[in-house]
Amino acid sequence: MRRIMLIFLVGTALLAIMVVAPVVWQGSDKPAEATPGLVLGFDMDPTGNSCPNDGTDCALGPIDTCVEVSEGDVFQFDVFLDGLPVDDGILGFSYNIDTFPGTLTAQAHEDSSVNLIAQPGSSLFGFSEGIPDSSPPWSANVADLAAAEFNPPFTKGVLGRYTLDVTGVPEGVYGLTLSEVKLVNYESPPQGLCKLYSCEIWDAAFSPHYGVIAVDVACGSAPPIITPTPSPTLTPTVSPTLTPTASPTVTPTPRDLVAGWNHTCYLGTDLPISEALADLTPSVLAVYRLRPDQGYDKWFPGSPDASNITTVTPYEPLFILMANDAAWPQEPGAAPPTGLDLAQGWDSACYCGQTKDVQSATASIAGQCEVLYLLTAGQGWKWFVPAKPEISNLAELQQFAAVLTLVTQPGGAHWVFDP
Repeated sequence: MRRIMLIFLVGTALLAIMVVAPVVWQGSDKPAEATPGLVLGFDMDPTGNSCPNDGTDCALGPIDTCVEVSEGDVFQFDVFLDGLPVDDGILGFSYNIDTFPGTLTAQAHEDSSVNLIAQPGSSLFGFSEGIPDSSPPWSANVADLAAAEFNPPFTKGVLGRYTLDVTGVPEGVYGLTLSEVKLVNYESPPQGLCKLYSCEIWDAAFSPHYGVIAVDVACGSAPPIITPTPSPTLTPTVSPTLTPTASPTVTPTPRDLVAGWNHTCYLGTDLPISEALADLTPSVLAVYRLRPDQGYDKWFPGSPDASNITTVTPYEPLFILMANDAAWPQEPGAAPPTGLDLAQGWDSACYCGQTKDVQSATASIAGQCEVLYLLTAGQGWKWFVPAKPEISNLAELQQFAAVLTLVTQPGGAHWVFDP
């Protein structure tokens, strides 16, 4: 499974959890206590982990290192964080769960009763890999785009709650491992928390072992079996970068793409995606396209079974993961549209109006769009919040810039691109 490390996620509903057989949690039952630096790891029993939303800190119960299960069981475990300084906060995070037995059947990053990043005022967006997944590594990528104050000052909490189905898993002891851990704060530009404070990872590669699953045997009966699966792709940094190419006319110039994630507008003709991206081969690693239903279509070069994007059309916004910087020359496919229908919720949009101040450019969706985001080359965000101009830092919207919009109008909205 390819590692997809873009740090923003459209919030998805918490899937129903059905435990088909009893499970027994055992281990050190080590209390979650702040230590020098940050601790991020696995808690194999979610009991006691919550965010009460009452103005107090999130809570962590005892951190259980191991769970005893039977083949066919379905159970939950958490990825937790502890030791966050009270004067700092989390804007977003990403990590890979590199090894796990069975199938991940559900993930929850946006449940405010559990997750510290999903508190009231948050607006979560990102790409996490699809569920169900039985081919590790699996990538979690989440960011809060609401620019909300982090209050109360959280010091600990859950980053993700996961459901694992061990149907068909042979008897033995297995270990969960983490890699590519990235945590960023609210600074401008965002700072890496693991670089600021250092991070200690409590997983099956740590001593003592955390994230241990004993299938039809007792915890502690053997060291955990860790079977990492190498990934053929390059994992970019948590903050995506973009260099939008502005043009005052309909004549496109080469679209400069960077190593990592790019949010860009395709300007060419209707083509099979492999032909449209031929000039980027072999640098392009993955392509995602946000749908109105808040799901994603995707394309992986050389992996047709995992891909469902077949063609691309003029003025279509795409998320493109690149291994290297590259220019993407394009011929104009058609005259740019004069407007665009936006669905209620998050939309990935190609702004096709003339370059102008952002308030004028978005005048036709005033009162219907809560926030508009633009990724910058400085690995940060610029945003425009119509109701809060004092916190907005995006002044101008350039022609053919790819943007993210959050539409609150029931039934969606129509964005008219004034000449």
